[in-house]
Amino acid sequence: MTTPTISAYLSGSNHDALREVVQVFRHDYVQYLGMILSWVTLIEAEAAALDADPVFKAAATALQANAERAFNEASVRLRPDIPADDEPARLIAFWEAFFHDFSASALPALAELEAQTDALVSQPAFDALIENSLGAAAEGDSIAGLLLRPFERLRAMLQPAVFDARVAEIVASRRSSASPPAG
Repeated sequence: MTTPTISAYLSGSNHDALREVVQVFRHDYVQYLGMILSWVTLIEAEAAALDADPVFKAAATALQANAERAFNEASVRLRPDIPADDEPARLIAFWEAFFHDFSASALPALAELEAQTDALVSQPAFDALIENSLGAAAEGDSIAGLLLRPFERLRAMLQPAVFDARVAEIVASRRSSASPPAG
């Protein structure tokens, strides 16, 4: 796994830096998975309240349950026991193992959840009921698009280079805000 920014950041830091990198990862992952869960919960509630096809209602309920399960499982896994070790090589090894293990388990779960979501938004009842009743909330976008876009972001952030770039942005932002103004 190649995460040069994270490796460099951890090389010059201590376990607090590792905790910070994990916290950024957790924040981003929970944010995007939370978007999915929020939309799925809203869709499930709409399907239950509207005169939806029983098959669609059942699919929406099952999707909501699976999204909630995925969210809860990820929330637990995203709180690893950070070692109180300040040896840079061990911090880097811990990060790489954590990222690899989390990604290896999250990607199949995301693929399954995304396939289930895609199957739901492909049903005629989705357009007939959900897009019509919740369309205003989409502000010109489609509910299906708003629901599926976070999957793209989650898959991307589970790529080492993409998350490393995210940390690089944070590190650069901190350096620029910490440096005195030129002049």
